[in-house]
Amino acid sequence: MYLNEIDNDLINLAIYTRGSKGQIIALKGLCERIIVKRQVKEFYNSITQEQINDIHLKGKLTPLEAVSQWKSFDLCIEGSKTNFSKSRCEYFDYNCNECLMETASHQLEYDKINFSLDNSIIKENELTKKLVSNNKI
Repeated sequence: MYLNEIDNDLINLAIYTRGSKGQIIALKGLCERIIVKRQVKEFYNSITQEQINDIHLKGKLTPLEAVSQWKSFDLCIEGSKTNFSKSRCEYFDYNCNECLMETASHQLEYDKINFSLDNSIIKENELTKKLVSNNKI
């Protein structure tokens, strides 16, 4: 809510160093999460309509479209319940949208996901029915 009021120079001054695991250590109460939110917001605001058109011409998705697709498939970006996933969920206060938005902000274009459901039990039953009806079993 207050990200527009944070001056970029203040953010740059607040980033003191990075810890051994790459986390930002901030001064004067500015936390890494605020800085990450600001960087994500700047990324999305920097995408031009021309870039969006170029992405669509390639048959790819913009970061926002990728997030929408991931959400429509109910996907978690980590795909597993590892300790890293748990700490990432805690970092984003279990807000999946915020987590997906941050993840998608790492590149400008994404491939579309084309899922097809494969239920081998149903296929096996259909094959068995066919064989039975043809008197082959």
